[in-house]
Amino acid sequence: MIRRPLLWYAGAYILGEVFGHCGFWEAAGTAIVMLAFVRVRSGQKKRGMLILPFFFLAGAVLAWNAGQALPMDAVFREEDESSLSGTVSGTVVSLEKREEKYRLRLKSCSASLKGREEEFGKIGGILVFAESSETEAEWETVQEGNTVRVSGDLYGPEKTGNPGQFDMSAYYRSIGIRYTMNGESVEIVSGSRSLPRLYLRKVKEWMAEGIMRSAGERYGGMLRAMVLGEKWAADESEADLYTEAGIGHLLAISGLHISLSGMGIYRFL
Repeated sequence: MIRRPLLWYAGAYILGEVFGHCGFWEAAGTAIVMLAFVRVRSGQKKRGMLILPFFFLAGAVLAWNAGQALPMDAVFREEDESSLSGTVSGTVVSLEKREEKYRLRLKSCSASLKGREEEFGKIGGILVFAESSETEAEWETVQEGNTVRVSGDLYGPEKTGNPGQFDMSAYYRSIGIRYTMNGESVEIVSGSRSLPRLYLRKVKEWMAEGIMRSAGERYGGMLRAMVLGEKWAADESEADLYTEAGIGHLLAISGLHISLSGMGIYRFL
């Protein structure tokens, strides 16, 4: 039996993700070599090591699929402007309210755009941003799991202008998002809900309200950033001080936070 098996498995999975971006066959060949090496080196007492290549291969396949998903833009053409008006339909994966703004993540999306005769189906995930002004009541009724129809301006993936620049489109594609949209109105097509996601959001909102009520406006925002990962809630000037001091990572949820939470739950049980 190997010591700290979860750490070994997680390391193999992450290493597989790194190799997966190099190419599928390169990662598969590396996994085969790893399997042969581990098989020769590990004895009867370390059979758990034989599972490492499979975690490596799983990470490589998922990373490779994420990089290959929707490699061509199915909607925008070279002569198109940066945005197209129309409506998109999809299932709500997550919903977040940031002050007076809403952010919806949709999956299994289709689109109907002005000036285009064809309907676009299976165009990937879409990240919707909306201002809660006149249509606030519409956005308030949306819940995780709903199938919705959103009207607004659809934006294509951003293209990098400089070598080495952060590739936002590649990042979005890796998490299943192909386009972004400025939503103007929303209509619920199906009222089905994802109760686990809905309850998790409610718990997070309840915790955020408790933090703000107890700590106040100034310190509450910083605590929300540290505990809930809501960096946008922190005061910008104070967040800059953390960054300049080289401790900006404190404003994000880390593995340490997750470990402490898990240990607390384990001891409670």
